[in-house]
Amino acid sequence: MKQDEIEDEAALLSINNHIHRLQILIDEKKQKIQEDAQIRDNIKVFFNTVGEKYNKERTEIHSHFMDESLRLVKDLREMISQSKVETHDLKQQVFSYPTQFFQQLQAINQDKIRLQQNVIVLESRITETDKDIGFKRRARSLKV
Repeated sequence: MKQDEIEDEAALLSINNHIHRLQILIDEKKQKIQEDAQIRDNIKVFFNTVGEKYNKERTEIHSHFMDESLRLVKDLREMISQSKVETHDLKQQVFSYPTQFFQQLQAINQDKIRLQQNVIVLESRITETDKDIGFKRRARSLKV
């Protein structure tokens, strides 16, 4: 019987050793699970941080592009407005040019007519002067 008891005890020791090793293995697995959970939590925090930074940068870039777009639209509208003013001024110049040209032409024609009249007056004075000089020369030649 003692042999049976020793064998039972040996079997129990073997089972207890096995249970003890299983308990150690379970504890190691629990520790590994906790470490993995900690790593998972760290990864979540990292991804959340990266996501927040990405969203912040994306928002800043979007705001920058919107501001630049608005500035470009404003500049474009100002340029269009200036272009319209310049176009209007040029149209007025083009349409007023014939009128100015016509007025200048009329003034030149009036000057021409005045000059022609002055030439006629001067020619008649020259003719009268020639007659007077010729008459006086003739009268002098007769007196002499």
